[in-house]
Amino acid sequence: NHWTNIKLESSISKATATTYEYTVNPSDNLPTNNGTTAAQKRSDVFRIGVKDVGESYKLYKDFTLEQDPYTWKLSKNTLNTFEENKDKQQDITVSRYYSEEGTGYDVILDSDAAQWLGKSSVGDKWTFKTISINTSTTTKREGQIKFIVKHAKYPDASKAPVLQTIDVSQGTYTWDVSTSNMKAEYEATDNGVAATINIKSSGGWKVSKGTNSFVTVSKSTGNGNKTTGESVAVTITPNYSTSVRSENITITNNDDSNKTKTITIKQQAYVFKASSTTVTIGSKKNDAAETKITCSSGDSVWFVDATTVPTWLTVTKTNDTIKFVAKEDNKGAARDADITIKDNTSQLTAKIKVTQSAKQ
Repeated sequence: NHWTNIKLESSISKATATTYEYTVNPSDNLPTNNGTTAAQKRSDVFRIGVKDVGESYKLYKDFTLEQDPYTWKLSKNTLNTFEENKDKQQDITVSRYYSEEGTGYDVILDSDAAQWLGKSSVGDKWTFKTISINTSTTTKREGQIKFIVKHAKYPDASKAPVLQTIDVSQGTYTWDVSTSNMKAEYEATDNGVAATINIKSSGGWKVSKGTNSFVTVSKSTGNGNKTTGESVAVTITPNYSTSVRSENITITNNDDSNKTKTITIKQQAYVFKASSTTVTIGSKKNDAAETKITCSSGDSVWFVDATTVPTWLTVTKTNDTIKFVAKEDNKGAARDADITIKDNTSQLTAKIKVTQSAKQ
């Protein structure tokens, strides 16, 4: 934007002198290749003169104009991908630029970058810092940093010549919740660590569950670890009830409440029962009948309550089988007894009605 005025005074007649004014307004001499190739000093020559009828100069003067380059250099020409979290920064220093006669530079962010990136400077050191979190797990956020010519003739910065453009991007968010040693349904007698939940996350998270106390978790919050993840151990206690029970465990991301994972722990009901709750034996001595006992904790934990066995009956246990044997002939009407069996583990009981047929 250097204006050069050249005046030529020519004696057209002895009485008068005329002044001709020529104005030169060169274009900006800026670096090329996105600011990485320096501009060079450039010059041009023009001639003012008087030509004859054959277009040959008879009288003339040559003028040489030279223009300095806009010198420009950054400490780096690219930036790494910004991490997905807030307050992650990178710096660029403008190490050389043309600064004469009101000409300098400025930095602007395009509309895409301005949504997630901020800028500040101390002298010619520029700091670019993320101002928000990219919670997308699939799409980077992108934009451009533009270094522009700053001069009064460019009052609208968006229309100023661009010295250099740097593409910037912000990485994607990590959110992955997985389980190990997880069962679709747990045995009633399962006890201790039932599963491990591994949470890989760019940010913090929390664990919530219902009010069922048979499920506990080793930790309720995490700070976030996107590389190896953080582990939560899920522990259960045995189910000594005859009802199936379940509990939901929900992991929620602190940065985005829509990022959740719900894991259901289901535990089978405890089983303690006889294959038949009514048994009939003959009226004669040594007449016998059997029934089988199913117990979640196995055959060794249950027993026959001897106080419920009448004098006319012998009851024996062999593995999962109970055998009822008449000790004497029944000389009268049919008789019966309610035999109780007990499970030491669950404290559950079962009753079997044993009937001895009437005298034949």
